[in-house]
Amino acid sequence: PYIVPILRENSMPEDLVYLSMIESGFNNLARSRAKAVGPWQFMSFTGKKYGLAVNWWVDERRDIQKSTVAAINYLRDLYSMFGSWELAASAY
Repeated sequence: PYIVPILRENSMPEDLVYLSMIESGFNNLARSRAKAVGPWQFMSFTGKKYGLAVNWWVDERRDIQKSTVAAINYLRDLYSMFGSWELAASAY
């Protein structure tokens, strides 16, 4: 219920919501062996690059709204790089 409206507001394909499902099962507490965290499975460096606070006290990679906005910006950058939503999703 949080992700699709944000995708719509940004005129992005709604199917991109499935990236989060694949990455984490929509689990805000998900953590991979490679230390990617949150519903969009951001690594620390990438999360910081896209405006998420990641430090001892707070980890915004777990915040569904903030991490979704960061993922949208990341996907938009990938789309501008590859010119295709399919390739952007694959690169993600």
